[in-house]
Amino acid sequence: MRWEEIGEELMSVGYLLPRPTTKEQVLQCLKDFENGDNKITSISQAYRLDTGTGWDVPTGVLHTPGSLCTYEPQKASYVFAMYQSLTGDSIVPVELLWKNTPEERMHDFDLLIEVMDWELNVDPDFKKNRFMTPLPVRSMEEMQADGYLEKWICYKSDAFCAKELTILDN
Repeated sequence: MRWEEIGEELMSVGYLLPRPTTKEQVLQCLKDFENGDNKITSISQAYRLDTGTGWDVPTGVLHTPGSLCTYEPQKASYVFAMYQSLTGDSIVPVELLWKNTPEERMHDFDLLIEVMDWELNVDPDFKKNRFMTPLPVRSMEEMQADGYLEKWICYKSDAFCAKELTILDN
């Protein structure tokens, strides 16, 4: 997780791998997992989280939990692997790097690279392709006149969609 200073507050932001990050760089970070800070965030790029927005985060895309509530519905996956070894000042247990790994592939770092969707992780247009700003379903004026606001909040996933409905106090 990266931290960005915004006025008096610290706000966490998610991360991805910018080009020209290589699989070898990620592999080295994974091999350094038990050495304290594996510095995977040093080869990552961050995006500020904005309240009320969301991200389409398909299976296989590396990301961090954020400190704000955003919309990020995700498909269930048989893989859980925590690639970041240090969050804040807390060391992540190595068991979380290997969670859900088949016994015969335990400690096979190549597997951890295989389960990543590499092209999505290094997509130079990730924000354009995956970031979601709420979209009104009709004009705001019409909805306000009818006593409600309705917005698409998740609309870039092939598995999920969601709307936000606010009933106005008339």
